[in-house]
Amino acid sequence: MREDAAAGRPFTAALVVGRLRGGVPAPGCFELDDDLGRGPADREDQGVFHARIYGDALTLRTDRPRSPLAASRVAQGDR
Repeated sequence: MREDAAAGRPFTAALVVGRLRGGVPAPGCFELDDDLGRGPADREDQGVFHARIYGDALTLRTDRPRSPLAASRVAQGDR
C-alpha cells in the first residue's frame, strides 16, 4: 500500500478481503489507509469506503494487458 500511495495508484490491497469479515479487509488495512492520508472521508462508512477503493483497484487491474493465459481463456469463453 505504501508503494501504491507513493506512486499515486489505487490500493491493490483493497482486492484482498476476508470471508469471515463480511468481504472487507482487516482493520489494519483501514488504519494504514488513514496513515497514508487516503482513508475514508469524514463520516464515510468503512464498507462504502472499501467498495470505492475496491472499484478503483479493479479499474487498475483491467487497464493492464492480460497475461497470455488469461487472454486465451477469455478467447475460449472462460473467465
